[in-house]
Amino acid sequence: MKLWPWIFVALLALPLLAFADDDHGTEITIYSGITFPNLNAQTQPCIVCDTPIPVGLIVPLTTETSLGHSFLFGVKAGVYLNPNIQLEGNFGIAPHQEFRQVSGIFCPPGQVCPLIAVFLYQQNVVSYFYDGDFVYNFMTGNVRPFAEIGLGATSANVRDTTSTDFTLVYGGGAKFYFHNCGFRFEVNDHLTPNNFLTKNTEHYVQVQYGFLFRL
Repeated sequence: MKLWPWIFVALLALPLLAFADDDHGTEITIYSGITFPNLNAQTQPCIVCDTPIPVGLIVPLTTETSLGHSFLFGVKAGVYLNPNIQLEGNFGIAPHQEFRQVSGIFCPPGQVCPLIAVFLYQQNVVSYFYDGDFVYNFMTGNVRPFAEIGLGATSANVRDTTSTDFTLVYGGGAKFYFHNCGFRFEVNDHLTPNNFLTKNTEHYVQVQYGFLFRL
């Protein structure tokens, strides 16, 4: 695994320590969860475009691409700028996403195909998520509901090619403190405006839960 996503998170978090609120300090969260990518696209290349299709001679090829859900684990490092506002860096890994690409030849309506064929490609994909987020805590007690928004990227290796997409991160959850440790639960979305697989806007919805520690 490449080290530069970890370096990205470290460089994001370190300068913030100079502005941290000493009464609330630095917070580390170790989490697990599930990611649900909403990635299921169908493409049909233009073979003859507007040219009429001769009966039985030309059949279009369609490709369906999907990326399955996976368990998730990662770490977050954040600092409080005041009792409500927190800046946070995140690095997460989804190690087992099933990538499927099914290509098939089908008959145009009203025609008889001389050949039907289906081609299947499957691969386990590991996805990496890294982002910097602005977190607002609505309360300052032992129970703190919060909302977050941030920017980052997601990377994955498909067919021996590593691709990285810009992401917009948004979501919310709650933190439950017991002295200097606690529990955190959240739901967020990593939105990719131009996904490298589908070239469309896609969503990676994540449910996260984990333990947090105050330093």
